[in-house]
Amino acid sequence: MVLPVKMEYGIPVVGIEHWSELGYERIKRGIKNWAGKTYKDVDRLLTVSSTLRQNILKNFGIDSTVVNNMVGREFRYVPKERNDRKVRFVSTGNLLPVKGFDNLIKAFTQLQLPDESWSLDIIGGGSEHARLQGMIDQFHLGKNIRLCGRKSREGVIGMLQQSDVYVMSSRSETFGVAAIEALACGLPVIATDCGGARDFLTEKNGLLCPVNNVSKLADAILRMYKYHKTYDRARIAQDCQDRFSSEAIGKQLEGIFEKVISEKR
Repeated sequence: MVLPVKMEYGIPVVGIEHWSELGYERIKRGIKNWAGKTYKDVDRLLTVSSTLRQNILKNFGIDSTVVNNMVGREFRYVPKERNDRKVRFVSTGNLLPVKGFDNLIKAFTQLQLPDESWSLDIIGGGSEHARLQGMIDQFHLGKNIRLCGRKSREGVIGMLQQSDVYVMSSRSETFGVAAIEALACGLPVIATDCGGARDFLTEKNGLLCPVNNVSKLADAILRMYKYHKTYDRARIAQDCQDRFSSEAIGKQLEGIFEKVISEKR
């Protein structure tokens, strides 16, 4: 595929890949053919995570530069004071199988925590709503787990700021923007090793667990339930902004664009 902008104007082209379809181990044939032709025409290919970079290198033999997604300044840490001792877990995303919310619900059923000591809010809408609500009802967790539906950006930020722990239970992610939005609000994060999380998760801001392993996910939840207060929320938020703010990512992109332009002169 010859990119018209290069042919007509002679402008170098930088491609930025973040499509979830390119994150799977087995890429659909049509997508693979289309992507392969496109990648060969760009002057520099960027990918949003190290995992996506490795998958594209494996499938296409084309290396890329990792530039992570950015997080908005509106996602910020706000100190809070509460009188209750409830640990508030939160997760966001479309209610689709790939997000692994079924595993998240199952993980809580293994813990048998006191009802009054925890809650889980799942923010988002989608085709899995009825099935997930059925699971919640089946395990008698209606007092603890809520499917909150879709929220405005401001509504999501408000709920993150009032929560204690964020959980990303996905089966696959190219990066995990929702998780860094939670980090920017100062929440420690539990994430499955589903692609992308290794770029932002450390022992200082969260826990990593295997994909599709309910027992390990439950172990991570229990650990956070006990020790979430040992995390420095202000430091988590500042580190996230230092690494993933529009200013930080913008500088990376600017440097890459300038280099590509200079190489083509």
